[in-house]
Amino acid sequence: MGSAACATLGRFPQRAADAAVMTIPPLPPDDRIRALAADVLGREEYARWRAAPVRGFFDLLIAIERWLDIVRAWLAVVADTQPVLYSALLVALLLVGVGLLVHIAYAVHRALGAASRGVRPMAEETAPPAWLNEAEGLARAGRSLEAAHRVHLAVLTLLLEERGLRLDRAEPNRVLRRRLTAARLGDAERRELLRLLDRLETRWFRDRADDPGLYEAWRTLYARVAALT
Repeated sequence: MGSAACATLGRFPQRAADAAVMTIPPLPPDDRIRALAADVLGREEYARWRAAPVRGFFDLLIAIERWLDIVRAWLAVVADTQPVLYSALLVALLLVGVGLLVHIAYAVHRALGAASRGVRPMAEETAPPAWLNEAEGLARAGRSLEAAHRVHLAVLTLLLEERGLRLDRAEPNRVLRRRLTAARLGDAERRELLRLLDRLETRWFRDRADDPGLYEAWRTLYARVAALT
């Protein structure tokens, strides 16, 4: 009995020794670990947490839907944990929405009102004396090309107000040339205006060189048009 117990107890140190000499399995190489990590992170459940390249319109819609899901989930968390912040966000969004609606309504109202009056923005924005005052200051500073452009605007303002010309600011000079035929303007003044328009366009869009003679010619034309009113 005693010898058997001693023999049994003697086996445990041997098992401990056998366990001590067991070798740990070697770790896989780094390349294999990186490949495994890339494979795991590339699965669908992880794709939503990073910006995936958009390959088409439907992919864009899916990306927007996922982003909205994230925003909704965040708002739900904020509503549960910070109700004051959530209420403030709702009020801010409401004010932004109301402001956009008011701005759109105002812009539509202005556009419809201008159309019903027959749009003449150039005549309404600045009167001829203001253009001429600017032109004189520019001419004194040696910027005769810009001064000529201001007098050109003053001439157009006179035509819009007094001589039956209709022109919108967004319309180019080729439209102006066509509508000058219907304006109540003498033939000599009409020909001079067309000639000065050509000279001004050449200077303005090519070399932008100052031309005091061009400025004086526009001043002379303005005086002639003003004398017709």
